[in-house]
Amino acid sequence: MVPPSPDSNPKGARLRQGWQGLVQQALVGQSVRQEGLAVLWELFREDYGLPHPVEAPPEQRLLQAAAFYQHLHQSAAELPPLDPSTLVPLAPEESLSYCSDHRLQQVRYALRYQHDEVLRELLLLLETEQTILPPVVLPPLLHYARRQKNLHALVIRAAGARGQWLAQYHPDWGYAQQVDLEDASPFEYGNEKERLHYVRGVLAQDAAVALDLMEQTWDEASTSFKASLLQLLLPKAPEIALPLLERAHQDKRVSVHRAATPLLAQFENSSLVQRLQARLSELITIEEGALCVLLPEGEAALQKDGIHDKRTVVAYQGYKAQLLAQLIGSVPPQWWITHYGWSLERWFKAAEDSLWTSLFVGGWAHAAHRFGAEDWLVACQRWCVEQLRIKALLAVDLEFVYPDLSPALFEDFAQALLTIGDPQLLADEHPVISLLLTPGQPWSEALGLAILKRIQQTIERESYVFHWNLKAVLKHAAVALPARLYPVVEKMWQPNDQNAWAAWQKEIQHLLSLLRFRWEIHQSA
Repeated sequence: MVPPSPDSNPKGARLRQGWQGLVQQALVGQSVRQEGLAVLWELFREDYGLPHPVEAPPEQRLLQAAAFYQHLHQSAAELPPLDPSTLVPLAPEESLSYCSDHRLQQVRYALRYQHDEVLRELLLLLETEQTILPPVVLPPLLHYARRQKNLHALVIRAAGARGQWLAQYHPDWGYAQQVDLEDASPFEYGNEKERLHYVRGVLAQDAAVALDLMEQTWDEASTSFKASLLQLLLPKAPEIALPLLERAHQDKRVSVHRAATPLLAQFENSSLVQRLQARLSELITIEEGALCVLLPEGEAALQKDGIHDKRTVVAYQGYKAQLLAQLIGSVPPQWWITHYGWSLERWFKAAEDSLWTSLFVGGWAHAAHRFGAEDWLVACQRWCVEQLRIKALLAVDLEFVYPDLSPALFEDFAQALLTIGDPQLLADEHPVISLLLTPGQPWSEALGLAILKRIQQTIERESYVFHWNLKAVLKHAAVALPARLYPVVEKMWQPNDQNAWAAWQKEIQHLLSLLRFRWEIHQSA
């Protein structure tokens, strides 16, 4: 409650006069008169219910009176009227309930220590629980996720209506602001940055509407704006974008058709893929059941279609061989069956019998990844595993496909790689290491326990302590293992020889503490 103004009544006037008199006495060095101070304190007590220390010295009582008066004077002051045009509209009402305080503290912990995988896990739980985060954590969450594109959709959902409202007041939070499809004024009258932001927001809600906007502005758009519009379609353009991409690929400006090329290469029926298939059919022929291969020249047409002589697809090969590997990786794997009439198995047998095995396998792996042909991808990995078993020099690297593997395929890849080398131990240079360290790829319960067991046995049997890669795997296990395994892992991870385990204590503690935190997250769900 705001106290009454000291000047609003006769007693208040006496208070002001008494206060001014005491100040004047203090300024000229006169001793404070007890009767004046007593009257002042009595007014404070009557009007405001403030007690006063009777036994305090006059000087201390004067200072306390000054403090009381200052606060009362500020509280009673009238604020100047606000200009209605400067008022910020209130945030809209939320349709979902806020999460519990316990869940809020877990999110804060994940933000503070930048545990992206744990934060993603928490945001998914909020979605399952049909709750959102309270306002207090929204600014740090929106700011942290500005560069974490894989978290954007979850953050937008967890931030609720207030998060979208807040996003308009910070330039780095625009990703969380949902645009109004009914209001196209930002696109009609805004600058290039504002128009791009609007199209990005529309694209997240309705790709057809966004592409219609691109088509409308394409003819008069600048070169840089066209290239920026195409960048919005990455990494995977919707099929309805094909006509626009065909048009962009014919643009004479390098930056525009270069931006359109990787997007157009994703569509089997695009003119680009059709041209590359025709070129490849000229270089690879079958004569009397035998495979015949010609290496391409560095043609300008190939460079315009995204085939570059300085790009490396397979190791230990010249630039013409790299062009051929890129061509192979640019056509759908099914084309090899329909065009030549050979099955997948026959093609791999023919490739192994030729001098160009790594070119074919490396190219097919890129094509399988681009067009989602899992059977060809499995065949490529199977070939790589066989080469690793015989310790051949491997020119094909499949690590680029690891982040996009389905859970089932990730499990198959891991189990196949674990058949290489000692079945009991896990060497620091084992080929499964790079697969296990793939961000965002969770381990199954069986795979996780098998990996931990082999690391344990490696620690117990070897005195060599500089297993940097294995230590990295052990730390990553804290976010890759299923959280429900914590009780099992905590029991199984009991070192017997303190000397052998001393160099691993930091990683072990990290594993157990973070895995326990994730376990508690699910226990409180």
